[in-house]
Amino acid sequence: HHTSGFLAIHACFLHATLGEYAAARRIYEACEAVEAVRPSPERIARTYVVFHYMESPWFGPWQDSAAKLSHAIRLGVEAGDPVFAALCASASVTMLSLIGTPLDQLVSAIEGWGPLLRGDGGVAANAANIVNIAGKLSRGEPIVSGDLDRVTNVPLAAGPMRNNAMVNLGLALMVIG
Repeated sequence: HHTSGFLAIHACFLHATLGEYAAARRIYEACEAVEAVRPSPERIARTYVVFHYMESPWFGPWQDSAAKLSHAIRLGVEAGDPVFAALCASASVTMLSLIGTPLDQLVSAIEGWGPLLRGDGGVAANAANIVNIAGKLSRGEPIVSGDLDRVTNVPLAAGPMRNNAMVNLGLALMVIG
């Protein structure tokens, strides 16, 4: 059921790697068209975390990607898919950072998703670190070595999701930093 989304993303990346950017854009546009005529609400969180976190930011406005990921969080919960809803929330953190969301609003969004984010160890560790660092920066407090030590512990807590957590944290910290 998820194959079309994953194939689309890989096909898009393959074309882009080969320098065939027009072909990559056509795949993106085809995915958008398919989603418009054949939405799958029961799989939306699984589709959107791939499509709107990994592909659509390259071809469309980041605000649109952020909005669609945010929408997928609620729909994922409603569809009974809390793990992928949590992954959409985690991806939303990065997209909110990229669109320039003020740090206090970023912290508030993460705290609002708290119960959902705690459903996955890697996502929870990632979110806690961003709340800590973004919260300190929004209050004008210095970042100390203990804060950075917490960041390096994400891979231990994340288990199989450690790569996603580290990439997500790294992107957000690059924008914040």
